[in-house]
Amino acid sequence: MKKKRFIKSNNKDIIELNPNNKIIHPINLDIIDNVSSKPLCITKYNFDNSTNKVNTFYNEKCNNDNLNNYNNFLYIPPIGFSYYDVLNIYNISSSDSLLSFIEDNIDTMPYLSINRVINSWIYKNYNILKNHNKILINIFYKLILKIKYKKIYNMDDFKKIIEHHINLWINKNNLNNYNFNLLEYLLKKIN
Repeated sequence: MKKKRFIKSNNKDIIELNPNNKIIHPINLDIIDNVSSKPLCITKYNFDNSTNKVNTFYNEKCNNDNLNNYNNFLYIPPIGFSYYDVLNIYNISSSDSLLSFIEDNIDTMPYLSINRVINSWIYKNYNILKNHNKILINIFYKLILKIKYKKIYNMDDFKKIIEHHINLWINKNNLNNYNFNLLEYLLKKIN
């Protein structure tokens, strides 16, 4: 049986927020403050292809103004983005843009966020990476050093260990696996 990750619905509306009111967004728990004179419609996560941004509200009246709808969203898991959406958010279209993204963000962005982007890129390029995965060695080498180890005394051996486990992971996995997370696998094996 194939596991499902995403909850899909045509209706994006969660609840309408009246002017000069605040509410906690039920999915990401951010405080939404409507300082305008018009109602604000709190929505599920939605990716706007025209702006390459993720939205959680829009300045219109909701089609649905139901408090039960809001309460129900407090109890469900967040809506997931497709790998395509994640890569578009960060403008990643090639291995070069992925490497630039990592270099630009490795010191400032949480490693779990970087890992999500890397996993999305791996997912998109999985069939190519089965035979050409050398790029992953340097990516995960940098990431593992950043989050786990300050200094590795024998870097060549460490890279060989990473390469070995990347090859094992790619050969034993497929795109239908629910837990598609190479970094988690590497950290377990290295420990």
